[in-house]
Amino acid sequence: MQKRRKWTLIAGSIAVAAATIVSALSIYYSPDYSWDASIRDHDGDGHADSKDAFPNDPTEWSDRDGDGVGDNADRFPDDKDEWADSDNDGYGDNTDFCDNGNGVIRVSIDYFQQVTREVIQTPYGSTIKIQWDPYFGIAADTDEDYTFEESYTSPTFENAETLSEPFYVLVDIPDCNRVFGFQVQTCFVRHLSGSTWNMIYDYSPDPTQNWCGQWVSPPFNETWSYDGREDGGPTAYDCIIQYSTCLVCAPVLS
Repeated sequence: MQKRRKWTLIAGSIAVAAATIVSALSIYYSPDYSWDASIRDHDGDGHADSKDAFPNDPTEWSDRDGDGVGDNADRFPDDKDEWADSDNDGYGDNTDFCDNGNGVIRVSIDYFQQVTREVIQTPYGSTIKIQWDPYFGIAADTDEDYTFEESYTSPTFENAETLSEPFYVLVDIPDCNRVFGFQVQTCFVRHLSGSTWNMIYDYSPDPTQNWCGQWVSPPFNETWSYDGREDGGPTAYDCIIQYSTCLVCAPVLS
């Protein structure tokens, strides 16, 4: 009798031990409760916490570039400096100077005033002012190679001595550009005795040239004013000019 009771107790102990082991193993291998990080999966995304870069986010588990943004949400998973592209133009928001649209630079002639006036004396003692028709040229560097590959020319303005906002251009450049270069040239058509000549006004303070080149960086909003009088420049055809740049963000067309 005692022997049977002894075996009963032993069997019961074995059963309890087995149940404890099974319970421990079920906990150990449970993604929800395991104390082993190589098994535990708190967020239930199928990736163990030890290999999950975001153990509490079921939508993310990898961050290849180490920028803190999961690869599923990261538009640039292999670029640690970029993760978002708000306007879907292929340039990351940190690089994109116009991340809510397509970046376009507006180059505007804001004001022009002719300084030099040409007159001739008639045989009768009177003077006649020679007709000058001003117009403007703008050349732009769109790819940061420091050459002006795009050019624009305004219409002529007949016999105008002063002009307010006569001309502007919109220059589309890649949204990742860090510099935009351009130059403005002020010209005129000279009329005399039925003949015409294309001439250039001088507005530059540099006596060796009659125009100025500009290089601007984001956000590209700047204004320049020049008075070409008495600079000892290469011509006597002086003018006053003001021009500016500003950034225009146009919607990205899909």
